[in-house]
Amino acid sequence: MDVTTVDLTLGNDDFLVFQLYTASKSPTVRQARFKSRLVIPVLYLLIAVVFLLGRNYALGGAVVAAGGLWFLFYPAYSRRKYRKHYQKHIAENYQNRVGVAGHLKLTDDSLHFDDVSGQSAVKLEAIAAINELPGHYFIKLKQDVSLILPKSMAGAEDFITALEAKTGLARTPELAWVWR
Repeated sequence: MDVTTVDLTLGNDDFLVFQLYTASKSPTVRQARFKSRLVIPVLYLLIAVVFLLGRNYALGGAVVAAGGLWFLFYPAYSRRKYRKHYQKHIAENYQNRVGVAGHLKLTDDSLHFDDVSGQSAVKLEAIAAINELPGHYFIKLKQDVSLILPKSMAGAEDFITALEAKTGLARTPELAWVWR
């Protein structure tokens, strides 16, 4: 029986990267951010048309400028807003998991995780994907649950290589991913 193991401890930043990555891949979040970026400038434009029809060019121009500024700066505002939201979410909901030592073990037919709260085992067939980001691996299960494995943990690369070999899945490299 071939066994590969890795010890890990997750910090706030590990959970934050996971939450932001998941949000960036969510069609709902992407659509909401896109709509927010466009709807406000369109409303400003409609208000500006009313002012321009009333021959109030200065106010119409100011409203158009405000809409343009929103369109330009909303992405930076949205990035910061989501980051703060997820930081608060992690502080409230993951406080008992941050800094807790855990242990991942890969056997011939399953993946085991244990920490102070308990143990769990997953059949290798339940693994849907292995995503590789610049600093993390996310092992996604078919039940839409993911395991976070920071690349900084000793043995992480060897663990993922062994997982690929046993599952037949290739990692999906997203090495250029950044939260936008």
